[in-house]
Amino acid sequence: MYDQLEAAGIEVYLVDPHGVKAVPGRKSDWMDCQWLQKLPTYGLLQRAFRPDAPIRRLRTLTRQRAEWVCAAASPPQHMEKALVCLNLQLGLVVSDLVGETGRAIIRAISAGERDPQVLVEHRNARGPKASIQEMKQALRGTYSEEHLFVLQQSVDGWDFLQKQTQECDAKIELALSAIPAAGALEMKAPPLPIPAAAEPPTQKTKGTHGKNAPEKDFTPMLRHICGVDLTRVMGLNLLSVLMLLGEIGTDMSCWRSAQAFCSWLGLCPGARISGGKVLSRRTRKVNNRAATLLRMAAVVGGGELTPG
Repeated sequence: MYDQLEAAGIEVYLVDPHGVKAVPGRKSDWMDCQWLQKLPTYGLLQRAFRPDAPIRRLRTLTRQRAEWVCAAASPPQHMEKALVCLNLQLGLVVSDLVGETGRAIIRAISAGERDPQVLVEHRNARGPKASIQEMKQALRGTYSEEHLFVLQQSVDGWDFLQKQTQECDAKIELALSAIPAAGALEMKAPPLPIPAAAEPPTQKTKGTHGKNAPEKDFTPMLRHICGVDLTRVMGLNLLSVLMLLGEIGTDMSCWRSAQAFCSWLGLCPGARISGGKVLSRRTRKVNNRAATLLRMAAVVGGGELTPG
């Protein structure tokens, strides 16, 4: 309904129901519609944040991609369980079962290979930390048909989820190309002063894109849209910047100040004060994906700056 009204050129207000509940007045179901219609004319209802159409399209795709990434965490666990049932301790000699070496060995086992000497030849050129002899010992298994079937289904499930994620990446690239650049945006409020760029710490060069980041590097497109390279911020990588863009967009004039933006994220401490005594400083409980991303970035960034 919102999209249809907006497409018709009508200015639509999306209102938080908590704000409506806090305004006293006629609360009966019979008169509620008239009461809600009158409140905006008095300026008693604040418009909730809702990004524009290009950002909403990107948000839908990034959220769908996040669902596939979360779902892709289960197949490797099923693979490891099936391998243990086959008495194959591959998880002890490779750090990642779905890494290059792990995938190659598992696919060879699914194809019918049983010789540890041949399986070890699928080891990556850089190689795991485990020695070749340790890998041979870990790959001496007792094969059973039912557990091989479970292993194959887990591999097929992981491949399917990777395919779905790659299709989302292709759609995300199209959605990013439809978002206007930072210079083309209409600035409704003066931008905040940006400090002079400094060389990023050396720790930031590690893990800039993240394990679950898209195969295509969207950094140039994101820099073109945002006007700055946000991946240089400590704790932010390509995937987190992409998801933040899908959640809040680039027009920060939707919030009257940085304090209001932090309040919307639920990151501001509470101010429950009675008689001059602070009762609680607990942050407001919100279900905000952008706030979750920023909290995770703060943890990662703080961890990288910690000495030792």
